[in-house]
Amino acid sequence: MNAVGKPDDRNGRVRFDEGVLETERWAARGGHSPERGETAWPRTPWSPPRQHPTLLAILVDGSRRHDWLLKAVDRRLREEFAKLDLRVNEAKSRVVDLTQGEAFGFLGFTIRRLRSTRGKWWVQQTPAMKQRTALLRKLREEFRRRDSQPVGGVIAVINPILRGWVNYFRVGNAARCFSFVKAWVEGRVRRHLMGARGRRGFGWQRWSKAWLYTRLGLFNAL
Repeated sequence: MNAVGKPDDRNGRVRFDEGVLETERWAARGGHSPERGETAWPRTPWSPPRQHPTLLAILVDGSRRHDWLLKAVDRRLREEFAKLDLRVNEAKSRVVDLTQGEAFGFLGFTIRRLRSTRGKWWVQQTPAMKQRTALLRKLREEFRRRDSQPVGGVIAVINPILRGWVNYFRVGNAARCFSFVKAWVEGRVRRHLMGARGRRGFGWQRWSKAWLYTRLGLFNAL
């Protein structure tokens, strides 16, 4: 049960529940949920109840006249959870006020409120810095592991990694992050090509950007 509220330009405050919500009733029937089409999980006398962490972010209008909404939403959420035998992990639940410049992480994204060039407030959703760092670390390892292999083999390995990462974060405001990743990957591919020829540098004059994508088949993040 992952859910994210869709904010409008005025949204400011967020009820952020990042915790383990557990239903004993669901676990008691062996982890099988026909409503959700999940596969049965065989239980034994020694098997502990299965827990399913759920991340839930609720965006609430930050206008003063809607101050009552924050408490009302919290109360209604707990009422609905009680009907499902769910509970909120209080230790990992918090309220974030985007109107005060605060931000929070959710499912790999960093969410904050910004003002547009036209003066309107909007909620920005970008890939978290640690997610980008983890991606580049993984790609760097693949380049190092295949340092002596033909570039075609390297691209065959990194393309699925790039494609999966980009497709996941494409739903947000990720153009600037994608541009950074694209430039970084291009540089590593160029260094790999030059290294195979026993030379330094990036080969800017030798290979064009278009050649990397049309001839080598490198995945284009943009």
